[in-house]
Amino acid sequence: SYPGTLAATDPERDLAVLRVAGVKDAPKPIPYTDQPKLVETMQVYTFGFPFGKALSANRSSPAITVGKASISSL
Repeated sequence: SYPGTLAATDPERDLAVLRVAGVKDAPKPIPYTDQPKLVETMQVYTFGFPFGKALSANRSSPAITVGKASISSL
């Protein structure tokens, strides 16, 4: 666990960019300019909560879910 600061948000898309400093041996950033080479059966992960507060029982942000799947067809 490391402290982070909020760099940017997009509430409509439920996205946030965090800045974290002081992490030893941090992983290299993913080069976002390179197109990913997708292949069938490749594992993918999703993070977040679809529809945000719309599906929450108490109208606050629900717990974040992590989904694990694989690409079944290109």
